[in-house]
Amino acid sequence: NFHQTSTTLNTINNRMSLLISVFFISQLITSTLSCRAVYFEGVPIAPLDVCGPGYNIYMGEFSQVWTCWNSTTVVEELYEGKNCDGELASAQIIYNASTYTFDCNNDNLCEYAMVREYLATSCTDEGSYEDIPVGINHCSVRPNGTSIKNICTETAIEEYIYDTNDCSGNHKSREILYQNGDCGEEYNNYYKISMCGDFRIDGEQSKGNRNGFGTYIGLLMIIALIMG
Repeated sequence: NFHQTSTTLNTINNRMSLLISVFFISQLITSTLSCRAVYFEGVPIAPLDVCGPGYNIYMGEFSQVWTCWNSTTVVEELYEGKNCDGELASAQIIYNASTYTFDCNNDNLCEYAMVREYLATSCTDEGSYEDIPVGINHCSVRPNGTSIKNICTETAIEEYIYDTNDCSGNHKSREILYQNGDCGEEYNNYYKISMCGDFRIDGEQSKGNRNGFGTYIGLLMIIALIMG
């Protein structure tokens, strides 16, 4: 009996050690995501809680933000006014955890540039538009040991690819992600860099990070619907 009890305790201890190891590995993986964003294969593709202003020719100024609804869903919230602090007009799911990784609660907010996307399908810089954030200056390591980093200028956002695993040295190649005058392949939208560093296309700084305010508003709306 003593032998069986000892064996059982050893098995439990081994399993607990394994669970603790998995927990710490999980925490380590999470902590390597260095800013609050949606990630795809370790690359931050969509900074979270960043307010992007917009304009609609029929309704006037509006703003949009991507924010975590819960641990498995990121929504795009649309607000009246340009600072994401007006009335919440709508919310729709834009990312889910089946394909992407979310880092919702990171205190480190992503560095970002803004791209102005004109909504007309005629590829002109007129009429309705929205400003969308793009992560920059974050070095991401690929599975093959190379690394990539997005860098912005007043006219383009480019992805630089390095042979090293820390974005050091000279880049071996680069690819233009957005540049002024580009037309989207799918909808033929016109793109223009609207913010990069100190540069602002409108001469004023955008509202910027919101620290999850939209999630709070969305939760209050759900509670109101349930109570009603």
